[in-house]
Amino acid sequence: MPPKEGKPAASSVVRPHAATVMQPKPAFGGGSIRPPHAATVMQPKSVFAGVAPRPPHAAKSGPSRTAQRATHDDDVDPGYTTFVLAPTRSAYEGAGSDFAGELSDLTGMAEKDIAYLKTQGHSVCPDVIYTGHPDTSGKLALWISTIRAREAPVPVEFVVTAHGSPGISGKIGMGHDASNKPDYRVTPSDLIGILVNSGIEELLALHVQFTFRCCNSAYAPLPGYSQDLNAMKTSILKKSLIASFYRGLRTRGFTHLKVQGFRGYYLPAVKGPKVRTKTEVAAASGTVVIEEDRSVTITKEIFKLKSMTDLDQKCASELPDNWWA
Repeated sequence: MPPKEGKPAASSVVRPHAATVMQPKPAFGGGSIRPPHAATVMQPKSVFAGVAPRPPHAAKSGPSRTAQRATHDDDVDPGYTTFVLAPTRSAYEGAGSDFAGELSDLTGMAEKDIAYLKTQGHSVCPDVIYTGHPDTSGKLALWISTIRAREAPVPVEFVVTAHGSPGISGKIGMGHDASNKPDYRVTPSDLIGILVNSGIEELLALHVQFTFRCCNSAYAPLPGYSQDLNAMKTSILKKSLIASFYRGLRTRGFTHLKVQGFRGYYLPAVKGPKVRTKTEVAAASGTVVIEEDRSVTITKEIFKLKSMTDLDQKCASELPDNWWA
């Protein structure tokens, strides 16, 4: 099974994820397997003809204060170019007693990303945008329509904040990817189905970037545990979660597309690779970007993960053969 993140003690152990890892601004400068669960598509409305619709106010009750804030107070598009997505399914029948806590954990990660992106100069929407539960207002669909209605199209970035497991059949979201745990996560194909049902294809003409702040979203085994750059790129294109997501959107007609991810584990309260916790994890260095022309860009920090690193040892010992298939 893919590696799972352990539940840390509240006082001392931090749980791996990508919520607070520093990363570069989007390259554009603007700023298991289950069938896809269709998100409810809301028809955007506006009281003013020709004015971009306003995303709705979140319900009074919800998992966080972020979800309770109004997006903006007038029927005027505030022009945000970065949006933080919390990947959830539309419904969770038979959810366990841990569900509320896991949703709160996911929400907290997304809120930290919003706060961090603001400090980095991103024009970021202040609301956590759930792709499904608990949102019943179709906020993602409304924002997509708002972006599409802009007179001057600008590049946009969607930051997907979640826990993650590696491979083209890996899962992202809340909770754990383990046979003895409730299944609250989504696969890359699930997420694409949700995005399509929310109208993402309205943005085909735009430059769109998806950044996956998830553990091991760009992980792929290095052939022979070498530092051969071309071999690494080939492995990532064939076997990583972000490559699976990239291919899925390309088949939907997206050509101005970039997808960014990371090779390694991330922690919520620590920036950078120097981490000491009770649970030993291999913190990631560097970023991986799959470009518009299917090329792969890897920052030099990736090579801090030397041959047969802790990360590769962990994955090699815990995952079955052909786990990426």
